Amino acid sequence: MPNIVSAAISNPDLSAEEERKRMIQSGINYFEVAPPVCAANFGDLGPTPKEKIEIQRFVYAFFRGQGLSPVQAVGVMGNIQAESNFDPAVVEKANGIGFGIAQWSFGRRTTLENAATKEAQARGVPVKQVLNSLQWQLEYLVKEAKGRGSTSPDRANAWIPTPGKNQWEGLKQQVSVQAATFFWEQNFEVPRDSYQQQRVTWAKQMLANTEITGGETVAPGSADIVVGTSGCAGDTMGGTANCPPASAGSGAWCLPLDKKWFKQHISKDKLDSDWLTKRHHDGRAAIDLGVPNGTPVYSMTDGTVYRAPNRGGFGEGVTIEIPGNIIINYGHGLDGGKLPGIKVGQKVKAGQLIMHSSDTEAPGQYHVHIDIRTKYGSQPRVMYCIQPVLTAIYSSKPVPVITSLSKSSETVGRSPIPNCTADALKITTSPVAILPSRREL
Repeated sequence: MPNIVSAAISNPDLSAEEERKRMIQSGINYFEVAPPVCAANFGDLGPTPKEKIEIQRFVYAFFRGQGLSPVQAVGVMGNIQAESNFDPAVVEKANGIGFGIAQWSFGRRTTLENAATKEAQARGVPVKQVLNSLQWQLEYLVKEAKGRGSTSPDRANAWIPTPGKNQWEGLKQQVSVQAATFFWEQNFEVPRDSYQQQRVTWAKQMLANTEITGGETVAPGSADIVVGTSGCAGDTMGGTANCPPASAGSGAWCLPLDKKWFKQHISKDKLDSDWLTKRHHDGRAAIDLGVPNGTPVYSMTDGTVYRAPNRGGFGEGVTIEIPGNIIINYGHGLDGGKLPGIKVGQKVKAGQLIMHSSDTEAPGQYHVHIDIRTKYGSQPRVMYCIQPVLTAIYSSKPVPVITSLSKSSETVGRSPIPNCTADALKITTSPVAILPSRREL
């Protein structure tokens, strides 16, 4: 890979194209930097298309080498495209505040420049040789992200089960292109004008370009999780880690999230956990499961799409109707109603991917709300405890009849307040081993 730097025309006797060729022959990829441009203005000054592919391939390989998945790598790259068009020496248009591939500004720019000065002195080279180097800025970006917590304010980490991680570790928990792009934009970049969807579009285009990725593939929906061949959510080997073998076939029940999330909330030898038996919500029978933005969410059982998106406080979620005049609400999704096969009236199977989690209509609170209730318009309108259902699925026990569970009103504060813990502990009164799977998630 040549030394990629930004440079102005150094020989006025040569045309811009001749100067470009001369610099490329010298191992320098040429960028036109006068006048300066901020890529958030969607300008396209800079390298030729062929040169840009080479640059993006280098950046992609760099991020993969730093331990990012394909979707995480392009998530950052979509932001770099928006901020700088991959030009390490670009200066923000009009005000001159932002600089470099991430448009470092104010105190962060000063820190970047001080680090470059120190590095240049150590190498015995001009400061600009370091400061304008693409590779050095990429290395600095990773180091900075590992030293920064969540910002904006604490949006993307608010519901990560292991809080307190730095931005780099938070990025590595994102499982879709959109989630990774949004996470980086909301935490590391925090731009004045975000153009979020354009960043996602660029990221997806780069992921689809085999010249950049070398032909690497990811799961459908741009997520690093594959839906098993049986239709149940599970591992990337096509297994059914979330769906107990005893539940296979008609009437199957599966966990709504990959099993790894439940394992983080369960002790080694019993199911009396904050996810499976404790009441989470207000006076209503419901549960909130905190997971990172973009986490896959699966249908717990067979049914028919009733609403998608469901909105009404649930954001871009999905509602599934199941036998018995009962519905299951999955709230605060990223893409409710947008995935193939998840349209109103379509049939879904237990374990089928129905959406990805987010914070729609719950800003900054990344989680999945799930409740089981009688169908809208039915009488009486009640909600049933979901904890015993989750406990039964996790422990490979028969799922109880829904109408036999403790229930509450749909309205906050009305009695009775259900004893969901008691219902859940009825499922098993002795220690239960965690179910094995072909791949631990």
